[in-house]
Amino acid sequence: MKHLFSFIIFCFISSLTYSQLDSNFVFKKLSQNDSLNFNPFWQQFNSFITKEDTSKIRLHSLQALNCDICNHANNQYTSIDSILINNFLNIKTSQLFKAIQQKRITLTKRQQQNSDTTITPEKYGEILTTYEVWIQTYHPNEFASGHEGQSHCFQFIKYNGHFKLFGITSIP
Repeated sequence: MKHLFSFIIFCFISSLTYSQLDSNFVFKKLSQNDSLNFNPFWQQFNSFITKEDTSKIRLHSLQALNCDICNHANNQYTSIDSILINNFLNIKTSQLFKAIQQKRITLTKRQQQNSDTTITPEKYGEILTTYEVWIQTYHPNEFASGHEGQSHCFQFIKYNGHFKLFGITSIP
């Protein structure tokens, strides 16, 4: 009986622990091959940001982006034109730009099954793979004492051999 009770407790704790994981998301560091492909693109895209070259940013973006930090009414998707007008004005004076220049970045790759691919190109596929550039905008306590820090993320997809800006997000 003691073994049965121990087994039941073990199963209960295991179910609590593993049920919290979202099996739809798989985060990975970039492989060497992905890094060799994506890193030069990111450097080029970063130069477009630095030069405030909105035409090149637009060229390397989807027409609508998944933008969690944009002000939008009842729609998580925002046109690239709206983002460029509302979010890229005065970017050179922003903490985000400063953090990019200081190379506070981490490159990751995320795969998500059963994702909303409303804005992806036709025939993209059902598994959404994003190449993500996480920028630590503020370290903990940098903005204010007790502040947990902040990171922004540019998300890209690869389609027909080319990277395209897919989304922009931020935590917290």
